[in-house]
Amino acid sequence: MDRNSRLVAEREALFSEQRRKTVWLDCLGLLGVAGLTCLALGQHVHLGLLVPWVAVLVSQALVGFSAEFYEMTERHRKIATWWRSVGMTLSFAILPVLAFNHVSTAGVAWYLVFMVGLGLAGDALYLPQTYTTSVTTANVGYTLPYLIIFLSQSLWIQAAATLGVLVYISAGASGVVFLVRDLIERRVDATISAEQSQLLAHTDALTGLANRTGAAIAVNKLIGDVGNDTVHCLFLDLDDFKMINDAYGYGAGDRALKDMAMNLNRILPPGWTACRFGGDEFVLLGADADPDEVGEKLMDLRVAPLTEPSGRSITSLKLSCGAVSIARSEANAEKLFLHAGSALQMAKQAGKHRLVKSDPGLQQMLAERRALTSDLNRAMEADEIIPYAQMIVDTKTGVPVGVELLARWNRNGKIIPPDEFIPLVEQAGYSHRLDRVMIHNAVHALDLMVERDIEGLTVSVNVAASHLEVDTFSDFVAMAIGRGETDPNRLILEVTESVQLAESKLVQATARRLRSAGVGLAIDDFGTGYSSITQLLSLPFTQLKLDRSLVSRIADPAAFDMVRALGNFASSYGLKVVAEGIESHADLASVRRAGLLLGQGYFYSKPLPLTEMLDLIQTLLPKVEIA
Repeated sequence: MDRNSRLVAEREALFSEQRRKTVWLDCLGLLGVAGLTCLALGQHVHLGLLVPWVAVLVSQALVGFSAEFYEMTERHRKIATWWRSVGMTLSFAILPVLAFNHVSTAGVAWYLVFMVGLGLAGDALYLPQTYTTSVTTANVGYTLPYLIIFLSQSLWIQAAATLGVLVYISAGASGVVFLVRDLIERRVDATISAEQSQLLAHTDALTGLANRTGAAIAVNKLIGDVGNDTVHCLFLDLDDFKMINDAYGYGAGDRALKDMAMNLNRILPPGWTACRFGGDEFVLLGADADPDEVGEKLMDLRVAPLTEPSGRSITSLKLSCGAVSIARSEANAEKLFLHAGSALQMAKQAGKHRLVKSDPGLQQMLAERRALTSDLNRAMEADEIIPYAQMIVDTKTGVPVGVELLARWNRNGKIIPPDEFIPLVEQAGYSHRLDRVMIHNAVHALDLMVERDIEGLTVSVNVAASHLEVDTFSDFVAMAIGRGETDPNRLILEVTESVQLAESKLVQATARRLRSAGVGLAIDDFGTGYSSITQLLSLPFTQLKLDRSLVSRIADPAAFDMVRALGNFASSYGLKVVAEGIESHADLASVRRAGLLLGQGYFYSKPLPLTEMLDLIQTLLPKVEIA
């Protein structure tokens, strides 16, 4: 039975219970009216009229009881309805005649007691305060006609009042049933609505899995179960999911998420909970099953191949996962999600589509990374990001023609290499700040060259491609150049390839403004990522840097032909070509044969602090050796 069906069944059971109470109240009211009215009318009662009248009231109560609690055919139900109508009419006809007798004080008192009891019974049916007030007011109305009977000496007034109270009580007795029924339905509907709202608050609308709030609740349940020794958490997400949304739309992405949820439910061990944590992130929580077996099943999962409306297959997605197991006594939701999420990040950085388990060693490393990240902001403000430089040389003469500045972090006297802190910079969203710091360092390097009479050398610095999508970036570069004695023609901004680089009108406008100011533009790491000849033709690049992965394979004839073709193509469009990653004499020889005029790599120099590199360049310039 699903949750909605269970709630409806609970509602019907509650209504049935409360309906039974209201019917008993109705019967009690009719019988009480009969008995207490007899007391109110005193002992001068004609039994020949009283007995039939009481019999009519009792029969009405029995018929009403039967109609509420027993199944009746349509014919029997019509007879019951007819009899209750006739009985009520007879009651109204008989009672005025009986009321001609004098009403005793004791009768009025007993009637007041009865009505108070009726009001308390109404309260017991869970009537809200507003309705309790209404019932109390009605009780006063019930007593008023009898007070008139008691105070008046006119038989006609007594008769009219008695008739009125019977009409009022009969209508009220029936009305209480419908009033309470309405209240019960409203109360139960409100309860169901509240439970459904709470359920929705803990459920992801797209996949039907528990959401982040539901995940926290599931963790607390696992921790609260004393039978659990260890709580397991597997944190996973789909690899390259953003590509689906970007390339095929959010509808395709939603279908992929639904398929993933279905797969998770299929492999989920008993007692475990699957949650959509957010975006394409999912969490599995449990305590009984072996988490290694669950992880193995996860690694075998594939999101069903997506298809375009035409029916053509798009792709299928794999996933990465981080796992952690923590003793129940030490576990909490925050620790589980933090450690499993950190392990997931390591799985992504290790190449995706793999499972990484969190352990003390990993947590120590991540703690050190978090400490580095927290120091990064201060480091950029305190000038701890310092420039190292690597020479760019003429491959034929060996003469330095420029330097590329590389960021290093001087943290408390220890130089942190870029492969340790650059990923942290990107994760923390500090990339633009770091690039701006390095642009200032590049301008400073050019000023130092002027001071040392080093002429003609260029200074290259890497910037994120997203800078070109900021319309004020060219103004920032111009302002930075204007603060020194820098020749803008000697500054080169190296931009890593991006799939949308050449398509953006804003990027094209920013690039044109930079070139108008004299600043050179290089496309970095060409041959990897989103290599596109269109980018070379659409944007005003002045330099092309071939990635070291191409140069390292230049001994292979096919790679050599590709490098030479790229060099010839770029040169024909007026672009200078720099071969990165020259490590040996053999590399240099192949680069020369390919016709590439500029080179960079450890064969010439490793990265050095800027001042040391300028010292080295000054020793090389006067003494040019042609290798």
